Amino acid sequence: MLRYIARRLVVFFPTLFVILLVSFLISRNVPGDQVYSRMDAVYQRGSQIDAELRSREYLRISHEMGLDLPTFYVSLNQLAYPDTLHRIPVLSERNALSKLIGVYGNWPEISTYFHHLEAVEAKIAKLAVPEAQKMDYLSAQRAVSELKMTTADAEVQYRLDQLQSLTKSLPLLGDSLGSEIAKIASNYASIRAHETKWKLYVPTLHFFGFKNQFHHWLTGLLMGDLGKSYSHDRKVSKMITEALPWTMFLGFFSFCIAYLIAIPVGVYSVRHRHQWQDNAVTIGLFLLNSVPTFVAAMLVMTFFCNQDYWQLFPTSGVASDGSELWSWPERLFDHAYHLILPTIMMSYHGIAYVSRQLRMGMVENLNADYIRTARAKGLSDRVVIWRHNFRNALLPLVTLISGLLPAMVGGAMITEFIFSVPGMGLLTLNALGSFDHPVVVGIYTLTSIATLTGFFISDILYAFVDPRISFTKR
Repeated sequence: MLRYIARRLVVFFPTLFVILLVSFLISRNVPGDQVYSRMDAVYQRGSQIDAELRSREYLRISHEMGLDLPTFYVSLNQLAYPDTLHRIPVLSERNALSKLIGVYGNWPEISTYFHHLEAVEAKIAKLAVPEAQKMDYLSAQRAVSELKMTTADAEVQYRLDQLQSLTKSLPLLGDSLGSEIAKIASNYASIRAHETKWKLYVPTLHFFGFKNQFHHWLTGLLMGDLGKSYSHDRKVSKMITEALPWTMFLGFFSFCIAYLIAIPVGVYSVRHRHQWQDNAVTIGLFLLNSVPTFVAAMLVMTFFCNQDYWQLFPTSGVASDGSELWSWPERLFDHAYHLILPTIMMSYHGIAYVSRQLRMGMVENLNADYIRTARAKGLSDRVVIWRHNFRNALLPLVTLISGLLPAMVGGAMITEFIFSVPGMGLLTLNALGSFDHPVVVGIYTLTSIATLTGFFISDILYAFVDPRISFTKR
């Protein structure tokens, strides 16, 4: 058995690494600039803040998220691309530089042009301009800023002409920075004149050590840091910690209810196979499984949460008003009372599915040699079914455990939304609706790890249920 577990672990850890790598790549390739998305959470979206403060905050958040580091431990790139491009903090500027390198291949000229634009932009910002002309100087500063993010020749030429025109109309700008602005045009002309496209066809390998984005992200994950929510500016791990207990509660009890009902029903159906009792159970389970969750939820809310019928349960939420002042046994009972209907809604599909799986597994084994041997020994039908047939039919049910947590999150979405239960399903839906990528990626990462762990546990349980498995290659 220990050897079997060791073989499973050899497969487990590389697979876990691949899952984490995929999660990291997803987190780094979400649409938009992650730093600006975080800043929109810190400062109210659309609010006017000082440009210098905005720039400092961008650098601070970018450093905090590790986005100013190389992506991975190693990189295989073209010779034209420098191994220091990640040091350009603003994503749009870094992308523009990458495009220019992809067209012309001459990083030294491109680097000179970019740093000159930065210097001119900073000098314009420091000019003591008359208040009446402030907007004109802001236009000049914006034109230089946009040049840092522009790669098309026509657009670059348009910005350069705009700057030349402003240089003539604004005496202070022309006197102090006229030559500097003219040099921008010559820098860009130098890029076009000294192309080194051959460098785009030469591969080169860079090693960055442990100071890279993946290592930073992985270290944070191991420390329980899944980033911050764009929408709420809160730690994702904290939001998941608050939501997970509700989903675990719903999932655990719905899982128990489903199995406690489904196993006797499945065995009863096998014992009365091809009789009217079996047909009645099959039709009942089919009807149960054919009703979508949202329809069933609306029906139970109509009949059991409505004063026109039977107002037996609350329609939403997980606690009564003012319950925070109650004792903990009273609060526990109150939570359980609110979660009765959501738990039933999450379990009724499982009853039909598990009982059908169990029935099929047991019927397939009825003609097996060991069953015939047990009957030949004179054992009763009840003993043969429960003691010999049932154990072998457990293998498919063990497999279902591996997908328990993902099924909880997926299956809980509709139920938690309809009954306003603040669990993982509702958190996922809200995150998807508001494009809160860190929350979505955090949930995806945890559910992937949980799924892999579930597979590992089910493999071990397989070996316990059927010891022959641990002695054979799988």
